[in-house]
Amino acid sequence: GEYAKAIPAYEQALATFRALGSRFNEAALLANLGLVYWNVGEYDKALNRYEESLKVARASGASRAEGYALMEMGSVRKSLGQYDKALDYLEQSLRLYREKSFDTGEIEIHIGEVYLNQGANLDEAHKIFTRLNSPINLGRYYLLIGDYPKAVAEFPRSLKDEEVKEAPNANYLLAGYIGMGLSHEGLKDFGKAKSYFRKAIAVIEKMLTKFDGLGKESYLGTKVVGFPIVEPYRGMIRILAREGGAENIEEAHSYAKRVKSENFTNAIISQELLSKPANDKTLTEQGR
Repeated sequence: GEYAKAIPAYEQALATFRALGSRFNEAALLANLGLVYWNVGEYDKALNRYEESLKVARASGASRAEGYALMEMGSVRKSLGQYDKALDYLEQSLRLYREKSFDTGEIEIHIGEVYLNQGANLDEAHKIFTRLNSPINLGRYYLLIGDYPKAVAEFPRSLKDEEVKEAPNANYLLAGYIGMGLSHEGLKDFGKAKSYFRKAIAVIEKMLTKFDGLGKESYLGTKVVGFPIVEPYRGMIRILAREGGAENIEEAHSYAKRVKSENFTNAIISQELLSKPANDKTLTEQGR
């Protein structure tokens, strides 16, 4: 995949900077390597590279690079669900950036995302996202508290900017589509929910072409702006199971096979069967 191909080039450049004694460039390149490893789901290697970047930055007095490495280490810990460790690194980064009067917006967004993922300090998270105008995270906040009308109003603000770009940020685009799908699902507008889940799946399928076999599995196990990458597949499965019919059930199983979620699919289909009133045969009559 594209990310895997980038690693040897970065490693070669790293050796060159080390030979030249260019400590600042070494710290920056180590951080870039950390990002590449994070993108392919190799979190241990990502953390190792960020830790190396941190050491080099501290030794050379590069405060901005030091704070960046701390922030990214917090971000990786956040992705791993290690929220206490994530906050520790992020708060260190925040203190350093404030001391140096650097912009702290990105760090604060990460902290707010940790709060959302923990389901704690939600008022503080809402204040952060409102002050920094983060529509995706505001949408996530409203989803979390079940305010679907407000959620469905936030995600388009992010999508509006990304969809018109010649090279949109795939993560923001994907998160926006997932958020819209979940919002419409919450509003029981299942047609629109499916439309956005399908758009999200199209982005994911395109991203998967950049990975090798193991990289694809790792990618599908990650999150994007707090949403599990597999959420649009699961959303489609939930809705198709609800709608019933042989074709829908077959389509639900096709999504399950793509993300290896047969157990999830069978459980959802069984749940929908059990929740149907006696006179609703949309699922059961197909087997007769």
